Amino acid sequence: MSRSGLPIGLVWASWLVILLLELATPTGVVLGILYVIPLVIGAAQRSSRQTWRFLIVCCTATLLNLFVPAPPALNVSQDLVNRLLVCLCLSITTLLLIRNQTLEQQRIALDVQLAQAQLRGDVIATLTHDLKTPILGTLAAIASLESNPVLAAIRTSQQRCLYFIDALLQVFRAEQAWRLEIRDEGQGFRSGELPGLFQRFSPVSSDRPGAGLGLYLCRLIAEAHDGSIRADNYPGGDARVWRSSREKR
Repeated sequence: MSRSGLPIGLVWASWLVILLLELATPTGVVLGILYVIPLVIGAAQRSSRQTWRFLIVCCTATLLNLFVPAPPALNVSQDLVNRLLVCLCLSITTLLLIRNQTLEQQRIALDVQLAQAQLRGDVIATLTHDLKTPILGTLAAIASLESNPVLAAIRTSQQRCLYFIDALLQVFRAEQAWRLEIRDEGQGFRSGELPGLFQRFSPVSSDRPGAGLGLYLCRLIAEAHDGSIRADNYPGGDARVWRSSREKR
């Protein structure tokens, strides 16, 4: 059984039916385009290499029909061109199928990564909450008791645990894929200003004060924190600047 739910035998049975139809019709009748049926219905169960091999089988059968069961008497060149065009169509179909398979694999991989990130976030959020609750309760109970060295040691230990839990939560939050955007309601950037906006010694314009270092330093700070900073204009003329973080690896 194939991954698409169709038996593998059905794929080859459809291929065989098309081959028999080709052999039973005159050479001038080109039915090879029907090979797109087994190409498509069996695509889900094949690797990229197997898909290309199956294409070669289909094209070979299409071209072989020029001479089997009998060679054509007339218009050999025209029949050959027609079959080559069919092979070209089958090749384009195969290329699109492989492209779709690649995109589907990328989508599945992305879904898995997102699910893992969500699960990791849920686990850390639950863990930190469950750990902080008894520690905070202990600190509150200690505060109501008389002060002595033993209680002070317990308080210090619990405060250190609380610090480590908060540090763990901050590290997790610092690793998340986020975007900060600032938008104004002014006239926006001029078209000639955007290319060099974040370059060193590139002032926004000659009629505005500044040495051209402010936005350059903003870019350096963003990149130092494994992020990026960009700017452009909205269709209505407003300007926006945004800073995005990248996923750390």
